[in-house]
Amino acid sequence: MKKKARKLEDSFDSDETLAFIAGYTDGGFPFGITHEEMEDIEKEGKMETK
Repeated sequence: MKKKARKLEDSFDSDETLAFIAGYTDGGFPFGITHEEMEDIEKEGKMETK
């Protein structure tokens, strides 16, 4: 399962601000989930599995 998650994770674009780039505006600016938001999501997921 971790291998599959890693492959999926590797297929996403990211940069210094965004952990996951969902797309780009007409002006070319990326939008998505910030690294801070991703950390919060991961923490929530770990709390739910305990």
